[in-house]
Amino acid sequence: MAPLPLVSPPLENSNFNLDIFSVAGFFGGDEVLESMSTIHLTDGRKWRGWYNSPGAYTVAKSVGRIANSQFWRGLFPGSCQDPASSFGLDGKKGPEYMAVLSGTKMTSGYMGYLLAQHVKHYPEVTNLFDGESRTTKNTGVTIIDIQDVRHLPHLSSQSSTFHLLLSYFTMISSIACAIFCLILFDDKFCFTAILLGTIIGGISTLIIGMGTLTLQTVFQPAPGSPPGDGVLVGEEFIVLRGKEGHVNAITKGKFHLKLKGAPKYHIIGICSVLYFLQFIVQLFLIPQGHLIGQIMFLSSFAISWIYNGAIASIDKEAKQAKLLKKSVTMDIKKYTLPNRTRAVVFTCLSLRRSLEEIEQSPVYSDFNPESLLKSMLPNDTRVWHKWRSVVKDILLRNQDPQYFDDALDDEDMADLREDQRNLLSTLLKDAKCAYKMYHNISDYTDPRTKSLTEK
Repeated sequence: MAPLPLVSPPLENSNFNLDIFSVAGFFGGDEVLESMSTIHLTDGRKWRGWYNSPGAYTVAKSVGRIANSQFWRGLFPGSCQDPASSFGLDGKKGPEYMAVLSGTKMTSGYMGYLLAQHVKHYPEVTNLFDGESRTTKNTGVTIIDIQDVRHLPHLSSQSSTFHLLLSYFTMISSIACAIFCLILFDDKFCFTAILLGTIIGGISTLIIGMGTLTLQTVFQPAPGSPPGDGVLVGEEFIVLRGKEGHVNAITKGKFHLKLKGAPKYHIIGICSVLYFLQFIVQLFLIPQGHLIGQIMFLSSFAISWIYNGAIASIDKEAKQAKLLKKSVTMDIKKYTLPNRTRAVVFTCLSLRRSLEEIEQSPVYSDFNPESLLKSMLPNDTRVWHKWRSVVKDILLRNQDPQYFDDALDDEDMADLREDQRNLLSTLLKDAKCAYKMYHNISDYTDPRTKSLTEK
């Protein structure tokens, strides 16, 4: 004779049967995936996955594409995904990058994207406005001197106390719901479903969380490579100065996630099969349980969903930006100028070296401000061509600022219309103001250009 339950199951005689077929494997899958993407960014997260999580079907399909073999491609159709891209830790493109000495033009990777997002909200800003400012759209110029790049074996940060306590509460809740189903209500079906989801979630999180997240870049460029000074061109300008290998960390760097079982990742495929098993078993077991057991099952789902949502709300890119700063030692100074024309001249000046360095080292003769100016201000009219020519002469020949005013008297400007002459005069005035501003902030500029600021 079967033992009687300690508590008579409530609603035992009810004809109503809670139908959760449509939510058992599909509900909350996106939140679970977003939560899983933070496992490698936070210390200890791999140990805190022991709870009955929803979205097993969605997780199985997404994670399964990491496994790289014909067998797993058959089970999980779709293109094979890199682990870092699969968890949203890499893959976005950054601003266009142009090196002023090597002439390299390329689209920066995820590190460039993170850096651009970070400096966009950088708190320490110096506003370079004066009484002569022609204000159109404020444009930021961030000067970054990259001093060192460290190859850290693993990148992660501490978890907040709130998320730590919430994870413990979630795990205890799933275990408690399973125990209530078995001991209080004698519902073995719902007990098995909750316990199976808890075990599979814990094992999979632990296996996936054993991966290591590192910064992957070209640390050793080709011998004889010039300094990597250049600019990331977007809505704002980000000047990068430093050795080629150091600048590569921003322009070519990426987060690399190495999971267990590389490169085939068979064990990740097994984890995906376990999630499918969870989905199928729960699909058949839950309708067989009591109504109160089904409520316990949904309660564990609801608490897990709240936890996954809280983890998914973490600003993952902000965490990654902090990890980037751990690996790359940078000195950051940001300025805001009243219009893009001044910002362009200010950017070019910050990339230029002193004349003494240019004369002493042949590599500086490759400095091509004209190409840089065209990239940042590509306007293709005669006025802009003349403006770029004047600014180029200033940058290369160290002309006196009076050269900006004298440029309008050149013979090839004689046939300009009045409106064109007025526009050119305005643009040259902007360039002259930017030139003066740059040379008035010697305390903030690169020490390598000190000889210019002392003139």
